[in-house]
Amino acid sequence: MAKAYLLSNGRYVRYDTDADRVDADYPKALSTGWTNLPEAFTSDLDAALDLAGGKVYLFKGAEYVRVDQQSNTVDPGYPVLIADFWPGLAEAGFGAHLDAAVTWNNGKAYFFRGDHYLGYDLNADHADPHPKLIAGNWPGVAEAGFGDGINAAVTWNNGKAYFFRGDHYLGYDLNADHADPHPKPIAGNWPGVAEAGFGGLVDAAWLKLAQRTGPAASGDEHGGWARAHDVLHVGGTLAWRNNNPGNLLPGRMPYRNALAVDRRGLAIFASHEDGWTALRGVLRSSVYNPLSMGDALMKYAPSGHGNNDPVLYAKRVRQLTGLDPARRVADLDDAELESFMLAIKTVEGFEEGRTFQRTDPSLPPEFAALFP
Repeated sequence: MAKAYLLSNGRYVRYDTDADRVDADYPKALSTGWTNLPEAFTSDLDAALDLAGGKVYLFKGAEYVRVDQQSNTVDPGYPVLIADFWPGLAEAGFGAHLDAAVTWNNGKAYFFRGDHYLGYDLNADHADPHPKLIAGNWPGVAEAGFGDGINAAVTWNNGKAYFFRGDHYLGYDLNADHADPHPKPIAGNWPGVAEAGFGGLVDAAWLKLAQRTGPAASGDEHGGWARAHDVLHVGGTLAWRNNNPGNLLPGRMPYRNALAVDRRGLAIFASHEDGWTALRGVLRSSVYNPLSMGDALMKYAPSGHGNNDPVLYAKRVRQLTGLDPARRVADLDDAELESFMLAIKTVEGFEEGRTFQRTDPSLPPEFAALFP
């Protein structure tokens, strides 16, 4: 049973896609739906985006917050600037005041602003080089009067996406890659939406997506891995089992490609590449980039967190890299940054274990029994 959320003027409704109507007891105020939502985000949101990782991203002005959809709580450390954590958006003129955002079936998200849109590759974690006109690139959309000023967009679970503009909406067939012939009024076609007072404007919308395929629990819980994959991970350190070479904490920085969090609070990534990309993003962020390497490591591995000794940590990194800790992270070239990251990976204790396929004849019986 899928649920969608439609927002308007500081309120929201929850829409049951199976029943095809707004749930009872809605609308509600945004401030009552999500804990720790900053005051500025309690009305007039610009856009929303669900990337199927259990998080939804709410955009307003030049900032955004990330909301955990299980606890309905804003993650710590937010809001943050769009420009700092969505590479390429600000450079393309999409760093503030978005009109709408939507995930697509091609591994991309699309951001809309005025009569232009910008693609964002979720795997590469970077925006396309240039924005493009909606007209001529979204067949039928401009012809239906939706070529600029889209208020909200959402991908549905019926093979369609819906664009909202004023008191009308427009369906878009994802497989045919073409808009429906004509827009329709929200009133009378979205049961309960107009009755909730949303018939004239939908600010933002998203369909709550299931978690992406990935580890069901931390990597040392072999049964969790077996249920989530046809591959069993045995031995190795948590950093390896979680595909998290930097032992990153998702509460500290926003990792859009993290699948989940293990019971120790460490991020779990679908692949080592995803974890590596996240670590690079942290070090190149506005939080770490201006710092010296030494200061960056003091922030990265502060005393009082676990058994961290930041002085020894920094000393070990210097031994491994040969780099002057007084140098700014921003001044490191790509090869030097890679060396810095490899040193962090080593100090974090990244050690590989063994993987077994379900059909592997060498799979020990006690592990084979973990596969359902």
